[in-house]
Amino acid sequence: MNLRSLTALLASASIAGVVGNVLTQGSPVGTKGGRDASLVRAFGLVPDQLRADDPDPLVDSDGDLLPDQLEWVTLTDPRVSDTDQNGKDDFLQTVQHLSPGSTKNRPDQDEVRVLVSSVKVGNDADVYVHMLFRFLGNRVGNVQQMTPFITFGTAQPINVPIMELIGSGPVAVRTSYSQAHGTFIAISARISRASDLAPLLPATIGAEAIIDGKDYTSGTYLAQTDGLQVALVPIDAGFVAQPIVGGDGQNNPFWNANSVCVMKMTVVGSGLSGMLCEVDSAQCEVANGLRCAPSCRSSIGRLVFVPDGLSTLTGG
Repeated sequence: MNLRSLTALLASASIAGVVGNVLTQGSPVGTKGGRDASLVRAFGLVPDQLRADDPDPLVDSDGDLLPDQLEWVTLTDPRVSDTDQNGKDDFLQTVQHLSPGSTKNRPDQDEVRVLVSSVKVGNDADVYVHMLFRFLGNRVGNVQQMTPFITFGTAQPINVPIMELIGSGPVAVRTSYSQAHGTFIAISARISRASDLAPLLPATIGAEAIIDGKDYTSGTYLAQTDGLQVALVPIDAGFVAQPIVGGDGQNNPFWNANSVCVMKMTVVGSGLSGMLCEVDSAQCEVANGLRCAPSCRSSIGRLVFVPDGLSTLTGG
């Protein structure tokens, strides 16, 4: 199953034919930077293994478990494991839904976050979903359920499990442990080509989980802006519209250099499946090394549907 066939199924109203698999079965896969391959059994993944001689599309230059391409999305520095030098590794702040320089404090607890990035492949790109976990102490929580999904549409949102997509390609699993911060796990899986994802945007790619009896929902909202696929990334001031391909727009003269599009949203409606939000302000603000799309201001008035509300993007 791929997103091209998923799109075809949806077009023919055969949504029932797309069934996600809950992570309750499976076998171990190869790990990268991990402590024990048996950790992966907790998540029941059944992907192909990454071969050792394959070029690594998920290179992690600073060893913080966040692939370099993902750090472009999260606004962290792929060369430094603690971007803002505040004593907290980038992984910890990222899984806590915090951005570099954030003044917010999060309680010391288990965390789950789902993010999306992409890696250029010729004239297209491979899209990856990243499931990040933080568990207090030297332990892995009891993962009773893990259901990745894609939700799209605003008037009548459609939620489709995508476990089949994650299980169809290579998966990289990285783990680390520190006495101060606990156990970190990063699972990265290729799910699609960018060209196949484009017809479904705007959409939210995320996951619902039950771990140790507690419900978690996390995801990333994606949209198509000025020819690029961008993610809404939470920061203290609101949200940043950040391209999911690292560096895209840098050579495009129509993108403003050294600035980034910062948006603020207001909830305008809610239902059983989530919240409908409206962008009520959007402007390019200074951010060294980043780029702001020319359509930033025109985002005002855009409607954004977020499954289970803004906490899906912000972590609470």
